[in-house]
Parts: sequence; C-alpha cells; structure tokens
Amino acid sequence: MLDYEYHPEAEAEYLAEVAYYSQISGELGLRFVTEVEAAILRARQFPLEKERRP
Repeated sequence: MLDYEYHPEAEAEYLAEVAYYSQISGELGLRFVTEVEAAILRARQFPLEKERRP
C-alpha cells in the first residue's frame, strides 16, 4: 500500500472542514472524516483504478 502525507495547506483546510462540520453536528464531523479516510484508503489500495460512474 502506498504511503501518503497531506500537503500542509491541504491538511489545514481538511482540519478546518472537520471543525466546521463538527460545529454543526458531532456526528456530521465524524461522517466527514470517515468518508475522507475511506476515499484515501481506496486510493492507496488501488492507485491505478478509476472511479466508475454510471
């Protein structure tokens, strides 16, 4: 599996979005983190795959 790290500006933006969604609802913040982390995991596991859209 490929390693990754956030670009400092991307990490700051990500954390700001987590804070924003968490202010609206703790559950919403958690769902946002879960979806982002799942997308990163898929990209790391299958770096050559493209998302298939209907």
